[in-house]
Amino acid sequence: MLPRGFHVVAVLLSLAGSVDGEVYGYNIHLANVDCTGQPDGVAEIGCDGYIECVAQRMVKHICGDDEVFRRDSMTCSPVTEVGHSCTEKTVCMDLLDGRYADPGTSCQSYFTCHGHVFFGHGYCPGGLVFNGELQLCDWSSNVLFPCGTKVVTT
Repeated sequence: MLPRGFHVVAVLLSLAGSVDGEVYGYNIHLANVDCTGQPDGVAEIGCDGYIECVAQRMVKHICGDDEVFRRDSMTCSPVTEVGHSCTEKTVCMDLLDGRYADPGTSCQSYFTCHGHVFFGHGYCPGGLVFNGELQLCDWSSNVLFPCGTKVVTT
């Protein structure tokens, strides 16, 4: 039984590659994830749902129209309950394309800007923080202050 509001969209063997050491995080719209050799479990969380790997195959769980995925409960909720949609505006008008750590969440989330348009918040799994330099979720020991504890040695 799927959580309230979910629709299984596809069970596919992903063709997308992955970057060595990359931990899949969050995106406004879910991309394909390569589940080959990956353990079963959630691989990516997005504003509109999540992807999990099951028996080395990708399974997308997508929220319904006018719903937003809630990471805290792993369910979909109406936009009116959550208070924001997947396309809300943010500070992207003054930023270059890329992902930016959100210090309001101790860098455990980030947001994406492209063409000065906000493309959603992302959440790092399992206590990881966003590494702006590498543009991915990482261990805090690999990330410079204020998001991590890495010390620059000269």
